[in-house]
Amino acid sequence: MTQRCPACGKKLDPLRAGHVAIFDDRFHYFCDRGCREDWLEGGRPNRSSYRPPSFASLVPPPIPPPPPAIEVPSPQAPEVETPRPDVQTPVAHDDAVAVDASPPPALPAVEAPIVEDAGKSLLAVGFICGLLGVTLLLAGPSSVVEATRIAVAFAGWIALAVRAFALPRPATDTHPVLGLAPGLLAVVVAGYTWLVASPAHVAAATYAGLAVTVTALASYLVERSRRSVRCELQRLVIQLGDEMAADFRAGETVLVEAPGTVPVDGTVVEGEATVVPWPLANETVAKKEGDPVVAGAEVVEGSIRVLASATGRDRAWARVALDPRGRADVHASLARLARVLTTLGAFVLAALLALSGFANDAGEVELLLGTLSGFAALGITGASALVGIHVARGVLAAQRRGIAYRAAKDWDKAASASLAVFSARGTLLLDEPELTDLEVLGPYDDDRVLSLVAGVESAKIGDPIALAIHRAAAARSLRPDAVRSPTNQPGLGVTAVASTGELLLVGSRALMLREKVSIAAAEATVAKMEAHGRTVLLVALGGKLIAVLGLQDALRQGARAAVQHVLDAHIEPVLLSGDSRETCEAIGRALDIEHLRPEILPADRAREVERLAGGYAMVAVIGRAGRDDAALAAAGVAVALGAAGTATNEWGASLASCDVRDGALALTLAQRARLQATIALLLSIGPGVLASLAVAFGVLAPAYVLIAVLVGTLLAAFHARATDPLASS
Repeated sequence: MTQRCPACGKKLDPLRAGHVAIFDDRFHYFCDRGCREDWLEGGRPNRSSYRPPSFASLVPPPIPPPPPAIEVPSPQAPEVETPRPDVQTPVAHDDAVAVDASPPPALPAVEAPIVEDAGKSLLAVGFICGLLGVTLLLAGPSSVVEATRIAVAFAGWIALAVRAFALPRPATDTHPVLGLAPGLLAVVVAGYTWLVASPAHVAAATYAGLAVTVTALASYLVERSRRSVRCELQRLVIQLGDEMAADFRAGETVLVEAPGTVPVDGTVVEGEATVVPWPLANETVAKKEGDPVVAGAEVVEGSIRVLASATGRDRAWARVALDPRGRADVHASLARLARVLTTLGAFVLAALLALSGFANDAGEVELLLGTLSGFAALGITGASALVGIHVARGVLAAQRRGIAYRAAKDWDKAASASLAVFSARGTLLLDEPELTDLEVLGPYDDDRVLSLVAGVESAKIGDPIALAIHRAAAARSLRPDAVRSPTNQPGLGVTAVASTGELLLVGSRALMLREKVSIAAAEATVAKMEAHGRTVLLVALGGKLIAVLGLQDALRQGARAAVQHVLDAHIEPVLLSGDSRETCEAIGRALDIEHLRPEILPADRAREVERLAGGYAMVAVIGRAGRDDAALAAAGVAVALGAAGTATNEWGASLASCDVRDGALALTLAQRARLQATIALLLSIGPGVLASLAVAFGVLAPAYVLIAVLVGTLLAAFHARATDPLASS
């Protein structure tokens, strides 16, 4: 995506812009600093005509907002209201009209291309110098040549050291000393052997050049594998805005008008709008009062006022992707294991090869090089960085689907789930039933029965079954019976007193049995309806069964795909429902679910989930927030549909959508990313460790360990490229 320089109008690539600066909470891309100065001197355009790009060249540091006293509100900027009864202060910025004509406060420019090019240049210098240290061996075994080889290898190490300590170090990487130590110590050993004229000085100089070369190549491969993650994070930061400086606080209301971006997680309290529901989403939805929204959602039409529930790094899309305190690629269990393994393992392997050298009476130089080889086998592989890259990819791929994990530990739990419990109503089923069957058993006609049932169901406001009954009654122009004292029995039905004064019961078989109403006359009818997957309502008046109603609910779009996702990941799906076993069996056959838990009342579902957890390593529950809270709270990892952006922050994975397929992907994407990270760890350290063992047994020379390390890093890098879920961007 190309942008135009605001000063000269020249087309340029934002990733390669000569100068990037932030003015009034927006990124501006210039050819160079001269264009920036010309633009400032010539006056800036109206902000309302400027739309931010979809990505930037580097994650910007937090920027304090300009003083609101010298700016007027813009239709594009969110208006913030603090919850005070006497004052409401809008926080919005617009450079179209300014009271003070002086330039705005100096803001730091983003120099990502320069930083990236400097890092590449230093890696290139290190690689070339290391390679020269090896290839100059062909010039012959003279003292001058050996001194030159050692000098250029040391120069290459200096370049690598400058890069490691001068440039920002990603949190997923181990300390630079771990990767630089083998090269430096190899240069020291080579210099010592040259000074004392040891016969092993040629081998030592070759080893030093090879160590620097492999370190440079390994670093380059890791950085190349990290590109897609870095680009995705840059896009995410731009979409979220610079609210990381915590300009907003929970409890404030934010007015966002089209075109604009929601800066906070929260709930719509006023207005309606068409919204791109989460950062980098490729669809639009309608948002109205009561709906949750997440930071980064773009309002494309209309306006909404949002009550903030989370700001800054606590926002759903920032918690495990951007917040250093909770980043999954840093704090996930496998990422921590990789750092510990490469750090402590390097010392352990070095000690092992040192002991092996002593046991085999190796020479002084051979002993030192063997020890360095053991350290290098794990120290310079970049294994921890590669594991972090795969974890970050899994998190970001999930966020593309509108899935936000609460913390790194919840990502771990999602990756290890072995059982996925689907709450049927509203999750796998559409929750929009229709009345399909009405069988009258007593001396009443259909209209009278439907009128009685409609009167009873009036007590269940907003219930899908009640709505279906009222639609059927309205279609026949029937008025609900004037029942009295309706009492809702959760999971069972409703009891009431009919207009005739008789006790009226509408509900399940369990309600009839509790009230001692015989249902023997309707057993065949009930069995037939349940065999077709219908929900059955029994109607009793005055202690006698008078009718049987059947309601058919359709499968939710994507329900079959969701079940197939978990089956493909070797996660067992479970259907949890309050319907009868026969109804659940019909639904299970349609969805290929064999494990059924029927006739579970809402009050008993938490206990049922806990019972399932007794036989499985990790139980995940996929359900609707607000409806399946009991089951979700009892799960090892709770996947709540439509919960992202709400004030409730207790679910392991919250979805911005209500698509059950994304609920299944919350588990499978995490599992897949962890598998790929494990493979990357084994590929990167395996060859070096095996070669170190071969050196310990005297099968290989120490230099072969470095070659094995390079092979392992190459394999891990190719694997990372082949499995990149973000590559499509």
